[in-house]
Amino acid sequence: MARSNGNSENQEPEAVDSNIVTPVALSKELGIRPQIIFGWTRGGKLPVHFCVCGHQYLQRDEVAEFLAAREAKQAEKEAKVAAELEESEAAEAVA
Repeated sequence: MARSNGNSENQEPEAVDSNIVTPVALSKELGIRPQIIFGWTRGGKLPVHFCVCGHQYLQRDEVAEFLAAREAKQAEKEAKVAAELEESEAAEAVA
């Protein structure tokens, strides 16, 4: 009689949560160095979670919120610089 290791062949594998990602996998998706992601997590800018085994993982919805806020902040900076540039060009044209 064959021994069973407790796994039934009819069991479906556990579903992988598509809402979680490792920092290294995220860096590959974004095309940036992993050190940048780890810097965001160490600095408290991006929430990080830990598995029971101690590995880090991120939740995609939190990453999306962080990236959206970051892009909005960058857009504000660019708009401010553009406005200052227009003001200085207008001042030079009057002078």
